[in-house]
Amino acid sequence: MPARRPLQGFHGFAALAWLCAGASAALAAEPLELRFALNPLPAFLVFVETARGDSMRSTTLREAFERSRQATPEVRAQLAAILDEAPSLRESIVFQSYPEARRQARMLPELMLLAAAQARDLDDLELRCRGLLPFPEHARLFATYRALYPIYLEALWEPHRGELATFQARLEARARQADLAGILGAARELIGAEWPPGVPFEVRLYPIPGRQGHSISMSSANLETLGVLTDKEDVDGILGILVHEACHSLWDAQPLERQRELDARFAANPSPYARYAYRLLNEGLAAAVGNGETYARLTGRLDEDPWYNEATIEGYARALYPLVHDYLTRGRRLDAAFVDQAVARFAGRFPEAIYRFDNLLTDVLLLCDGDALDTRRVGQALRARFRINSFSRMAPAGGPDALAALAEARSSTVVLAISEGQLGQLARAVDALPVLQPHRERLLAPGGELAFAALEPDGRAILVLRVRDLDGLQRLVERLLRAERLRPGQPFLE
Repeated sequence: MPARRPLQGFHGFAALAWLCAGASAALAAEPLELRFALNPLPAFLVFVETARGDSMRSTTLREAFERSRQATPEVRAQLAAILDEAPSLRESIVFQSYPEARRQARMLPELMLLAAAQARDLDDLELRCRGLLPFPEHARLFATYRALYPIYLEALWEPHRGELATFQARLEARARQADLAGILGAARELIGAEWPPGVPFEVRLYPIPGRQGHSISMSSANLETLGVLTDKEDVDGILGILVHEACHSLWDAQPLERQRELDARFAANPSPYARYAYRLLNEGLAAAVGNGETYARLTGRLDEDPWYNEATIEGYARALYPLVHDYLTRGRRLDAAFVDQAVARFAGRFPEAIYRFDNLLTDVLLLCDGDALDTRRVGQALRARFRINSFSRMAPAGGPDALAALAEARSSTVVLAISEGQLGQLARAVDALPVLQPHRERLLAPGGELAFAALEPDGRAILVLRVRDLDGLQRLVERLLRAERLRPGQPFLE
């Protein structure tokens, strides 16, 4: 771990006063309980998602398993076949009554993870998950789980169980000492969450062998699942990550009227950067509170290591941090002044953000022809090269539901993926989108691959990928990566 250096500009009594002011604000808010438990079942489900190649999971954990003697061809085949055996695992529950930019979704693996956090054993988990999947898929999935669970225990859980238990005890002691529950209470006040009385944050750890590497933590409802590098002694860093993840839970717990109010405030801001400052506020705020403020309160200094493993969110969090610190210290809640400051700070830090594909493609409405280009394969191709946090997928692109989504989904970047044999679907999208109409002839001319990217007047990005086959799709995704950004007045990417 790199050496930590004192926060510049804060010395002696000034630093003490700064920390005490923050601590006083945290203590003024009603604390939120943390409850730790060592349970291999949620760790196992995270492992399954990781080992079968989910791009949103820890590559370090996947590589550790692949090096183990348990990673036989038979086991790899069982992992690879899970989505074929239980295709409904791709399904989700979407809370449609919430604002479009804040619409929560619960994937079925996420609901199973929540059940696993409370389950006593695999039989209990199987019972708790009954009804989430059609019975034939449920039976096949749990038959696979029963085959894989002892393999996971032998390969990864049991070799690190002791050190994980020791580390968890240290986390619990440090959390009590530092009054992490009070810090979470202050974060709830800042975010304006409506947290149910008596509901704790349930914390579950899973081991990632090694001292360095790629660690992933995740939040769902009141469950915080933290990946812990087994040879890394960074209690304060992990507690900062825990608060980061808990802030996502608090963000989702804003009541509907509060979400609508915040949504309207960002919509009223005239800056073209407002949609992106809003889109990334959940992560930016979580990093500023968890990796920034919490770590500083625990150690007396800001963490100079990256707060987030993506450059835009990392920079946004650091730009937000002084504002977040001020609001936490004063016990203030997100308001119109905060919104305007967040937009201004994002624009000042990232003037190219409204053009860069790595930013535009964080929130995607994907419309495919459903023929040669199905939503799953196109989604995989995009996710392999871009960090996509929110993904809505529809097919066929020229169908009434997709065309309605084009009109309604104003906060997402639209990606139209159309194969050569389905240009009629593209024609209907061109009719629906004025930004495409000046380019109708070239977009619909038969023959050849093309990539198109332009901004609508309100700043929403529209991308068109027109291909002959899946190989062509890969080429166009690479073309986006090389181009890095769209260029106004030059919508066709050569």
